[in-house]
Amino acid sequence: EGLGGVLAPPVCVLYELGGCYTPAIVHRLELWRLATPMLLHAGPFHLVMNMYVQLFSGLRCEYEWGTKTTALVYLAAGVGGSLASALASRASVGVGASGAIVGLIGARAGQLACEWGEREPRQRSQQAWQIAFFLMMLAAWGSPAAASGAADKDLPGGSPVGH
Repeated sequence: EGLGGVLAPPVCVLYELGGCYTPAIVHRLELWRLATPMLLHAGPFHLVMNMYVQLFSGLRCEYEWGTKTTALVYLAAGVGGSLASALASRASVGVGASGAIVGLIGARAGQLACEWGEREPRQRSQQAWQIAFFLMMLAAWGSPAAASGAADKDLPGGSPVGH
């Protein structure tokens, strides 16, 4: 068992709830599967770690950019992350908001780079370390592969159980 523990949902449940699964997206044109994975997680630990990073990075983005811009960046990055997941792992069910969160962090990093000369050295350093810290947390504990082996395993026979 992964870090999701006994409370991690089975792959077939994640599929039924809308996990990102390439054959369903390509052959059945279930394009909604590019957005729904942001609402699903591979267990409690995966959810808590994603929420922690999302809370602290998202609040800062919303404060600086406003709700509409933050939501647009979040949703676009989430769909983009699901698309990348679908292309990279064609026989697995992908879940989680890590792509959306990395999009917010990446946008903040881009903003910091563009405004580097305008910011005080202490502020630059603090924000750069914060961005690096959140990326390390996501890499270590926020991805489904780290949180639970369930969402990262291939489905039997290349298709979801029961389908």
